[in-house]
Amino acid sequence: MTEIVSSPCRRKCQLHPIDQICLGCFRKIEEIADWARLDQPARARIVAELPGRKAAWEAGSRRRRF
Repeated sequence: MTEIVSSPCRRKCQLHPIDQICLGCFRKIEEIADWARLDQPARARIVAELPGRKAAWEAGSRRRRF
């Protein structure tokens, strides 16, 4: 049985105008839009990437494209 991967949304949505990522959950705009259609492995891959995106942002890599 495959584990259900819940949305990482924190209800603190703020889309960065250049990088097009949410500064609440650090998903790309495309990932947010496609979330309901993604299979569980794709969701798990995205969720696994989020801590690294957040760390890069907090380290001052705000202009880096994700």
